[in-house]
Amino acid sequence: MDASPTEGCRTSEFLNEGDVSVKPHSLEKSSSLPNRSEAETLLAKHFDIHDPPDARGVAVTFRSRLYKLSEVKPQDGTFTVDIGIYCSWKDCRIARLPVSNRSLHAIDFSSHWQPRWILVKTVEEPLMVDHAIEIIDPVEGRMQQYRHLRVKLDARFEMAQFPFDCQVLKLRVRLPRHLQQGIKDVSCDTSVVESLSLDLQHNEYHVMKITSQVVFAGDKEKHEKTHDDAVWGQVAIPGQCQSPGAMAHWHFSRQKLAQQVRTNRKPEYEIHLYVQRQPEFWNYAIIVPNFCLTLIGLNAFRMQPSELNDRISLVVTLILTFVAFKFSISERLPVLPYLTLLDKWLLSMFGVYCYVGLESTMVHAAQTSCSSRTIQLVDRCSTVGCVTFIVTSTLCLTIYHQPGIRLGLLTAMIFVTTYALSVSP
Repeated sequence: MDASPTEGCRTSEFLNEGDVSVKPHSLEKSSSLPNRSEAETLLAKHFDIHDPPDARGVAVTFRSRLYKLSEVKPQDGTFTVDIGIYCSWKDCRIARLPVSNRSLHAIDFSSHWQPRWILVKTVEEPLMVDHAIEIIDPVEGRMQQYRHLRVKLDARFEMAQFPFDCQVLKLRVRLPRHLQQGIKDVSCDTSVVESLSLDLQHNEYHVMKITSQVVFAGDKEKHEKTHDDAVWGQVAIPGQCQSPGAMAHWHFSRQKLAQQVRTNRKPEYEIHLYVQRQPEFWNYAIIVPNFCLTLIGLNAFRMQPSELNDRISLVVTLILTFVAFKFSISERLPVLPYLTLLDKWLLSMFGVYCYVGLESTMVHAAQTSCSSRTIQLVDRCSTVGCVTFIVTSTLCLTIYHQPGIRLGLLTAMIFVTTYALSVSP
């Protein structure tokens, strides 16, 4: 809870200078108020401007503003943002100064006490675009520090749903040695987290939502240490755990460690950028061409079973086209130790080619032992089954992981349905 302007100050009232008693009075009475130099001299004379404004600790509030999201590189695990970070606190000493608002705004607060914070997991040194520290509420002594930074940060990308993936990009602001700085509480104004536009466009990603919160780094680690200490106490001295003295010492150790956990909590201000990839390029550059190639491969079922060379030639040609196409786009695909959603779909299309080649070989070999009607039935069933598999897998790839249906894919689905009905018995 924030302290009032008259509470927590290092000096309860201003000292008397000669016959003049210097005390707080209304800011409206500015006829005989000191000018800028006199206001700075008065502030520096009665207070140490390098000390925290409240001896009991200062409550700091963060908020942020996103200006630009650029250079999101999942291959490198980095992203670059232009962001403004606002940090405000209350200085009751300034509220007690007998000077006007105009004089307060003219004071240079750059050398006064202000919270020191850093950005965590930066890849390069942040570029300071703008920096300012000013008083925003002279009556309450509310101060504000503003920094506009362009920073490149490290991030962890989950690419299992590529190219329909959503990412959470995190910016972490840490206050090193906050207790030594005189900071007792850290909070964030979540209602003021804003940006110039929530539809900030990038080459592949757009911002869906921005949230912020204050977390305490090390809580999980300390909790695990407390649990490990309890397990160690039960395992290392199993024979003594039943004695009252050992149990009392064990509980004392846990209480001491729990107290250390509470005092060593490190507050961090986290900004979460929820971004979503725009998959139009991947839809029309990879999914639609391979979808059409797979449909063309089903024409092998329309050939006579005796024309095995023609069937195999069609399948091999499409497989070579598929491999060449995948090789040409390999530089744009992320290199990961696991398969993405697009990789699984491409493998399923490759499996259709293999099935067409295998089925063509089997029906050619079965011509001597099966009737032509049976072979035609097998080809028709294979055609309908492959069409159903292709349509289902493509729908699961695009529609399930993406809101809405693109016009090109909808047209392709209609074509597939018409084709399946035309070849069915």
